[in-house]
Amino acid sequence: MDQPLLNRIEIVNEVFTLASLYFILYFTDWCANPELKNQVGELYMYFIIGIVALNFLMIIKEMAT
Repeated sequence: MDQPLLNRIEIVNEVFTLASLYFILYFTDWCANPELKNQVGELYMYFIIGIVALNFLMIIKEMAT
């Protein structure tokens, strides 16, 4: 895989990691609304599934070439 693409993937991973830290705040006592915690948890789950899928696609692409 070419270097610019690997750099972009690494930047995307770093941004997703930073954004996931903001999700973690909603699972503390800072957010007292359990319904909101549940909604944020569901969104966080889809968020993580998306980044894992993106990384798996990049691995498969690397193996295919």
